[in-house]
This record gives sequence, C-alpha cells and structure tokens, in this order.
Amino acid sequence: MRTNEEWMEEVIMYVTNLAKGTAENQEFVIITCNRLNQIEKSKAQEYLRTMDFFISEMAKQVENAYIHDAYEDTQVHASQLFMYVFDKTIETFYYTLIDEEPEIYLNIEEALDSEYYEISVPELLQSKVTKVVPRIVGIGREVYEFMQNNGYFELSISKWLYFYLCAASSLAQQFLLEQDLNK
Repeated sequence: MRTNEEWMEEVIMYVTNLAKGTAENQEFVIITCNRLNQIEKSKAQEYLRTMDFFISEMAKQVENAYIHDAYEDTQVHASQLFMYVFDKTIETFYYTLIDEEPEIYLNIEEALDSEYYEISVPELLQSKVTKVVPRIVGIGREVYEFMQNNGYFELSISKWLYFYLCAASSLAQQFLLEQDLNK
C-alpha cells in the first residue's frame, strides 16, 4: 500500500511533467521551469500549510455533499474545482509573493457556480492566466484520467480529491513563479 506522500508525489510529478510538455506533446505546456520569482522558505512553508488546510477542508465538504447526494457528476465537478483552486492559488500566492497578506478562503459554492470567478490580481497577470485556461482545463482532465487509471479512486473522495486539488495548487504556484510580476 502506498503512503500519502507517495500518492501526492506521483500526482504532482504527473501534473508538472504534463505542464512542461515533451518534444512530442506541447498541447498542455504552461511552465518552463525558468523561475523569475523566489520565495523565502519560511514564507513558503506557512503558505503551504494554510493552503493544505483549505484544500483538505474543501475536499471533505465535497465528499460530504456526495454522501448526501447533493452532486452526481464527479468528473465535471472535479474539473471545476481544479480550475477554481488553480485560480485561487494564483490570487493568494501572488499576494504572498509581493509581501501582502492574502485573503485565503475556498468556497465550494463559488467553485461550482456556473459564473467564472475572476481573480483579483493586476490586469496583465489576469490576462496571462486567461490565456492558459484551456490548457489548465485540459491538464485537469488528463490528471483526472491519470488518477482514475492509477488507483486513486479506490481511496475516499476526500483523499483523492485532496491530491487532485493539491496538484492544481502546485501547478498554479509553479506557473506564478515563472511570471514577471513587475510588468
């Protein structure tokens, strides 16, 4: 039986490799591994602990909603949640990087609302994120299928969804660290 760390490492590696692309597959490329921004280790650890708590709580809320038959289509909702967590991570991590206190909250109703949630960041950064939305949606779909084919769905909903949403958050952090925040 794999440990939580092994499950997490596998899905994070998968999403990172997918987003970097290969010579044969450029469809989902959004990161280059060329970081323009740095973050202090202690600040990064504090941010990650906070996001971990919120993602864990969101995954538990979703599992609870499924248990009570509030939702039916896991794949559609997972895709919406993937994009939502990506966006919220961009927003909150941006404010962390520029040394402002981010307002971190994740809201399941907001995440599953049919209206697109626009993040509160400078317009140029918003446009960079908007340009990659179709790729993020594709990456979310690919990660979902990867998890489906690799035993993740044998875990509880809150557990596999936690790994899935952490992959979205990790991808957003990597993407943001490569953006020029001064332009």
